[in-house]
Amino acid sequence: MGKEITVRGKKWERQNSLWVIWSFFGFSSISFLNIGIKAKEKKWIITGIIYFVVLWGGIIIAGDASGKVGEILSDVVAILYIVSIVHTFLVRKSYLKKYDMILRNNEVELEREKAKRARESLERANEIKNIESEAKKVSKNLKDNEQIQVEEGDKKEEKVSNDIGSEQGQRKQSSENTIMKKKFLIIIPIVIIGIAIAVFSSGDEEDYLDVVKLTDDTFTGAEFDLSFKEAKAIIGRELGIGDLNSNGGWQKIEDSEAESTGVETYGIVGTTGMMGAQLAVNPKTDNVVMVALFTKFDVSSSLDSFCKVFQESLNMQESSRDTLAEIFTNIENEDGATKDEANGVIFYAGPFDNGNWEQLSISAASKEYAEQQK
Repeated sequence: MGKEITVRGKKWERQNSLWVIWSFFGFSSISFLNIGIKAKEKKWIITGIIYFVVLWGGIIIAGDASGKVGEILSDVVAILYIVSIVHTFLVRKSYLKKYDMILRNNEVELEREKAKRARESLERANEIKNIESEAKKVSKNLKDNEQIQVEEGDKKEEKVSNDIGSEQGQRKQSSENTIMKKKFLIIIPIVIIGIAIAVFSSGDEEDYLDVVKLTDDTFTGAEFDLSFKEAKAIIGRELGIGDLNSNGGWQKIEDSEAESTGVETYGIVGTTGMMGAQLAVNPKTDNVVMVALFTKFDVSSSLDSFCKVFQESLNMQESSRDTLAEIFTNIENEDGATKDEANGVIFYAGPFDNGNWEQLSISAASKEYAEQQK
């Protein structure tokens, strides 16, 4: 079938192109419904429905008609039949690229989920080990304290016995020692529970605003506490574009206007040409000023992946991903607009490069700069 369209090879492409055969038997509608559902592309599903109604409706009507009208309808149906076959071959390349990207995203998501579960399992094991270790230390300390108290009680009992010289004094001291032992036995589980609660409740994640640093070195007056190298690695891992250990396709964008404001910009486009990213960097500190992600797909279909990139880049809490998705969705519903959200962090969602891409971005900015953008 000519030059390879994807990195998966010709064999995979042939196996995933068998749906075109349906069109030779007059079932182009099945071909388009099949790829529309797999690639989550509404226009192909609608095309399949149209072919079914028009082609088979034309066949039925032409069969009932007679004379000149019947001949004309038969010719129209035959032409439509040929057009439908050609149409399936025309969309084949686009389908293979889009289906390949969907599989890539699923594979990346699967590997990330496996790594996450392994990391969580290791963290839980370490937490349990730490709790057991702390519990042993507390238990040992309490036993030592108890032994000291018992020895002191025995000395005091002996002294009272010698001073008072009576059986009543001995009984009183023995009762006090018994009460002290019971108190220590009650304290042990309370201390262990307290340690467990402290361990599990520690390590709260930072709110994303905590990583915004005010600065006079950029035109926004602020930057994220995130290095250029870290941002490239996160984007490369989460979206599967770029080399994690080098520039790996990241190119500096020559922009004299941006550089005059103290900012350098770098960009990258994925191997399929359907996804990309851009970073604005303060060259004095090598910290990121703006994170922008691009897609030629429908933004809503890849919004969750994009929000994961922002969340990890800015050390956001897991719950903030839902908030991010709501922010971007609201902006998109407003036909794309810059939006000041929470004390100087600027969000943007909308078209880019004359509508060739859809863009989502977050920029660090001082409160004063954000106010100017409203």
